[in-house]
Amino acid sequence: MGIQTTRIQLRRGTSQALSAVNEVLLAGEICIETDTGKYKIGDGTTAWSSLEYAGREAATSTEDNVLNYNNAGTHNSIYLEGSLGNSLTAEQSAAIRAGTFENIYVGKSWTFTDVPYTYTDENNATQSSTYSGTMRVADCDYYLNTGSTALTTHHVVVVPDESLFSANMNDTATTEGGYVGSKMYTTYMRRAEAIFKACFGEDHVLSHREYLVNAVSNGRPSGGTWYTRLVDLMDERMVYGSLIYDSGGSDGSTISDRYSVSQKQLNLFRHRPGLIGIRVTYWLRNVVSGASFANVNNSGGCRYNTASNSNGVRPAALIY
Repeated sequence: MGIQTTRIQLRRGTSQALSAVNEVLLAGEICIETDTGKYKIGDGTTAWSSLEYAGREAATSTEDNVLNYNNAGTHNSIYLEGSLGNSLTAEQSAAIRAGTFENIYVGKSWTFTDVPYTYTDENNATQSSTYSGTMRVADCDYYLNTGSTALTTHHVVVVPDESLFSANMNDTATTEGGYVGSKMYTTYMRRAEAIFKACFGEDHVLSHREYLVNAVSNGRPSGGTWYTRLVDLMDERMVYGSLIYDSGGSDGSTISDRYSVSQKQLNLFRHRPGLIGIRVTYWLRNVVSGASFANVNNSGGCRYNTASNSNGVRPAALIY
């Protein structure tokens, strides 16, 4: 009988493929071609159990070990949903701080139930509440080596699946003072910060240097500077990967001041753009006009609202 040439694509862990190999091996003289070479079996009696060759191991080694490549690049490139528990463990914190991110992948999440926290409200009164919800890994080492003082601490950016609460950007329809001058920044971020600290532990919320808009002229960002921050609203770049309604640009004489080290889309939204829209309108920190800030609309689209509207607050924080 002439030699039968059979092309079989082998995939790790596919029992059907192994059965197919056994079947054709027992049928006669076979030449098996894989992605690592050609293997000729001539006696028609060799079962898969005795078909051992180094090429099979080489062909699967990369696939077998890819989840063991522990660094920010690999863990940003793989979207892997799964539970990280209901608290940040010592082992998880150690893996983040070491920059290996073992078992910490974009998409994985912590789920919290009735976590108590206290915060100072707009009247400087102490308020108590509880938080229940899911916080998800959005990026690994997003801010590494950025800032007016370089951030050298390994970290993950964490974003809640839903808004933490609802609030307006300002009591009136104005963007005067930019994001830094808003009531969102001066008052409501205190509550958001308290939630992250209660969930992850105060010593595990990492501060970083961010350049933020603090002045607006003719509806455009006209000034900004560096601030040390723990928790902030996301901006359009972090969510969409580009500026959309941000009112920056040049009026012919002045270039808008809208510099940011939040310069790219978070990998969570790159892998799963469906997680951008949460069926609730939530604020972004970009100035759109003299009266409006950007948001993600409840339909999932990029939009804007006047600053006095009450929208969801879905900020991001660095955890380590």
